[in-house]
Amino acid sequence: MFINKATINWDEISMPEIRDLYFEFMYSTVVDESITGISYRNLFHTLDSIIFEPILAMDENRAVDGSNLKYNDFADYYNISNDVINKAFGNNPCSVLEVLIALSLKIESELMTSVKYGNRTGQWFWTMINNLGLNGMSDEKWNMNPVAASHTVTNIINVFLDRQYQFDGTGGNIVIFPDTIYDLRLIDIWTQMSWYLNSFISTHDGVD
Repeated sequence: MFINKATINWDEISMPEIRDLYFEFMYSTVVDESITGISYRNLFHTLDSIIFEPILAMDENRAVDGSNLKYNDFADYYNISNDVINKAFGNNPCSVLEVLIALSLKIESELMTSVKYGNRTGQWFWTMINNLGLNGMSDEKWNMNPVAASHTVTNIINVFLDRQYQFDGTGGNIVIFPDTIYDLRLIDIWTQMSWYLNSFISTHDGVD
């Protein structure tokens, strides 16, 4: 659940508080702790600390979408000017978390909008996290061994960014597509996801 706009003192809010608010916005876009009772803040902070550096030219579009998340969805929701966003974030590079959140929103709005099923932005996000093998990284598990948890997440994300996963996406990709005849390591993220969701629709009656 997003932080209520009415509870924020906009006259006194600082730039670090704007950045914290943005993180809470991203987190709440795909997590509702009031329903799940599970926190994943350490995982999200780590994903937000890793820069998204695309290898394929087409994946630069994912970085653009991720960077624009703060200017579009976040700024629009809280009615924050671009000048304030620029002051708060400067030229910060796009993070992996921003890419995954922006991609989830893009999937929902452009490919999987459904009156029948409602907003499934969180579902697409957690499908990617599950495919990466990170769905078990709750704060409870993280706090058992924070150093090991951070190391694990960083290594998995590096495999994803360097495209060192298997042919079909297993072993460190946000998409796993066992039936593919193509090497996913050579295919841009949006095309991978489009193929995966076409398969999802055919097997789950996913769009009405």
